[in-house]
Amino acid sequence: MTPRAEQLVLEYLARVGGVASAHLPPTRRTVYLSGLRARITKDCATAGATESEQVARVLRRLGDPAELVLRECGPQGEDVPKEEVEEPSTVGGLTRPAVYRRDPPPWRGGPRRGRLRRHVPARGSGTSVAGGRAPAAKSTAYWILAGSRANPLEAAAVLLYLASGLSEAVVFLWLVGVVQVGLSRVWSTRDKWAGVAIPLLGTVMGMATWRSDVVYIYIDEIIGLSLMGPGLVGMRFAAFVGGCYLLVRLSRIAREDAS
Repeated sequence: MTPRAEQLVLEYLARVGGVASAHLPPTRRTVYLSGLRARITKDCATAGATESEQVARVLRRLGDPAELVLRECGPQGEDVPKEEVEEPSTVGGLTRPAVYRRDPPPWRGGPRRGRLRRHVPARGSGTSVAGGRAPAAKSTAYWILAGSRANPLEAAAVLLYLASGLSEAVVFLWLVGVVQVGLSRVWSTRDKWAGVAIPLLGTVMGMATWRSDVVYIYIDEIIGLSLMGPGLVGMRFAAFVGGCYLLVRLSRIAREDAS
């Protein structure tokens, strides 16, 4: 995990600890934060998340820190069970202090509760845990729209790529999209490299196909003529391909955030 990704995890745990201080005593709060850190580490390892963008998606799946604490540690939370209190009694004129008993947490052999519990759908919802109908799979178009709504700036960058490929009048507009992709925290490092490399590679391959019958020609003329000729065609095609790639990645990011 990169230092920036580690910093995101620590900031998230600090926010959770601040909210949990109103619901848990210090000892139990420390135990809860240790268990939450272990869950985050396991989720990141399962998803292969090592960079800040990937770790941020894992943290978004857990939810807002305030909602997470209220769900798991609040009055209705199930990760912190209600304590069974033995009423104080009097023995020989002395009052014996009350004894609190509760189940151990899940990571110490106690019952599993909270978000680890299997969800049982309500009757009539059209889904079932086993033996019934499974939820209908959402189409790729749905996830593209969902990703565009959740990440409008990233969707705008994709549109710049696609517009560059479809119209020669705005063929260089994808360069603005490259800046947006590079500054975004949604795309992974691989996506950012792909957004830069695909149009450049297409341009170079197009320029390599240029031929001239002139025997003596300067290198700057070769670059200019090849770029504005077949290089421009390769740039448009590659920009459109790059836009399609980023669009598919945007839909997959939305699907991962929803899972």
